[in-house]
Amino acid sequence: MFIDRYFDISPSFPLTTKDLWLRRRDSNFELKSPQSLAGNNINDQLIGIDFYNESTCWTDIASAIKSCTAVDVSVHPLMDRNGKVIKLDAVKDAIDNGIVDVEEWLKRSSLTLFANISTNRVRYQLHLPVLSTDRSLQTVYHVVNVDIDSVQYLELSPYTDVDQTKSIGRYSIGEVELISAGGGLSPSEALLEVFSQLKIDTTSVRGKVLEFLYRFSPSHYQALDDSPLLRSKLGDNSPLLAMGRTSSSSSVNSHVYATQLLHEAAVNLFFSRKCNYGCKLSSLLV
Repeated sequence: MFIDRYFDISPSFPLTTKDLWLRRRDSNFELKSPQSLAGNNINDQLIGIDFYNESTCWTDIASAIKSCTAVDVSVHPLMDRNGKVIKLDAVKDAIDNGIVDVEEWLKRSSLTLFANISTNRVRYQLHLPVLSTDRSLQTVYHVVNVDIDSVQYLELSPYTDVDQTKSIGRYSIGEVELISAGGGLSPSEALLEVFSQLKIDTTSVRGKVLEFLYRFSPSHYQALDDSPLLRSKLGDNSPLLAMGRTSSSSSVNSHVYATQLLHEAAVNLFFSRKCNYGCKLSSLLV
């Protein structure tokens, strides 16, 4: 189980309307930013697929926030309990050591909590055969993670109270994350093969963050719909649907359906207890 907390500046939401997601997962902060899609050979059938960079470097995070919002978080010094100023390159260690309140520091720059989500996850890793290449010349498997998430939406509360926070709703969703593409295929081409083999309907559904906004923060959801964000994910015919979650992902229609797909698939299937993400990059392409 893990808890994700997301931050932006209300009421304009300059980060999320540009597809940048500042997230705290348990004690770790990261910024998800869209990768350049050059060379990915995006196909019309892949509307709803996301390609993200994920950075945990606070120097990069602060730079990206400033470039998108004109807000310089470093203007407000982050201090530990003894009044010592913490430099940006030392923020992560200070968080790990529990000596700073980063959320209060972000609030001074108007970056406030907009979503609080608890997730219980079961992860499967699949090695799926490449279908469309000469197997004698290339890697013959695509490697993907399939996550089955049971989600609880929580009231917005201070991080110190998160264990006692009241649940306000539930959601279930399955997601596919591409770890490596076989056969020299692009990520998009590999995902098309993966979806075909798992019989996944590529019709997009709202990911868990956007479902939270759809239910509980309609003004924020409307801001995303007013920007090109949702339509760029789903096409002009589906402005009220939403994107997937992971570095390369597509939402599966339901918890039950995703689980059924896994057990019906004729693949090399094993359960992995590891919940780390693939495709993490240290640099941001903002």
